[in-house]
Amino acid sequence: MSLIHEALEKAKKSASKVELKKIEAREERKRRVFWWPVSLGLLFLVVIALVFLLDAGVFKKVRNLETGIAAFVMSPRAEDSKNQSIENDSLASNQFVSAGDSTQTTLINFRESFNRALNTGNTELLKELALDNPDSLSVEDFKRVLKIFITLNDYPVVNEIAHKADEAGKLDADLLLELAKYFEQKDGVASAYYYRRSYFAGNFDPILLAKTGSLYDNLGLKDSAVKYYRAYLNVADTGDLYFNIKRRVDYLAGGK
Repeated sequence: MSLIHEALEKAKKSASKVELKKIEAREERKRRVFWWPVSLGLLFLVVIALVFLLDAGVFKKVRNLETGIAAFVMSPRAEDSKNQSIENDSLASNQFVSAGDSTQTTLINFRESFNRALNTGNTELLKELALDNPDSLSVEDFKRVLKIFITLNDYPVVNEIAHKADEAGKLDADLLLELAKYFEQKDGVASAYYYRRSYFAGNFDPILLAKTGSLYDNLGLKDSAVKYYRAYLNVADTGDLYFNIKRRVDYLAGGK
């Protein structure tokens, strides 16, 4: 019996220990279940607090920056800089207006001088104004000036002013034809140049091409003569002049 009793006692003790361990395990599980939501809640509160503190710091920095900018804008230095900028803009505007006024005044003075020279027949002043200010003169102005010097038969001045007018693009078809006729007995190359320029500028008379070819022919410039003779034959009607020029082209082209 004693052995059985000891075995039962040992069994009781072993059962008690097992039961105790089960109780302790249940208690541990309860503690874990209890602290898990508490831990989450604490973590959430910490995150909220950090976000609040960070936002407060950023907003403070922004407010400080805005305050600094406002202070700079209202400072005397900023005001001086603003006033200086306004003064510079005003000065630049005044200079532009002044430059425009100066140009307008110069143009008015030029026109007054030009008209006075025309009315008084001051050829020296006309020559000077035409040569120094070709862009300020119109085609009609050059016609009036060149007509005066053509009438005076002042070949060097006519030649000089004609070149200036040509460079400035102030020679129309009629004025080119007038120059071609004037230079015909004085400068064959210049005359031929103005005859062909007049044709291509709008005086579509085939005779001008024939004239050009004839002037080159008289100067012994065979290739140029044939070129403009043929240009005449391509656009002219048949007639005595047409057949005479055709025979001349055949002769020059044949090398006879």
